[in-house]
Amino acid sequence: MIDKIKKLEEELRQAMLSSNIAKLDQLISDALIFTLPNGEILTKSMDLDAYRSGLQKLTSLKCSFSSLKVTHFGGPKITHL
Repeated sequence: MIDKIKKLEEELRQAMLSSNIAKLDQLISDALIFTLPNGEILTKSMDLDAYRSGLQKLTSLKCSFSSLKVTHFGGPKITHL
């Protein structure tokens, strides 16, 4: 399970770097909601629109795991120390 999560995280990283909207749409949950440092709340569709418009363009993105544990509820827990 952990190897699968790491593989999917790498696929997400690659999709983000290449602004691959179709792959991002496939990998990101429809329920995605996150908060920017300024307090603005974004949804999946807003995130995809940012990639689509070119507003979000990543040139570098490093993914590292210091700890990864799959809980009995099925949800991954990733901790960065």
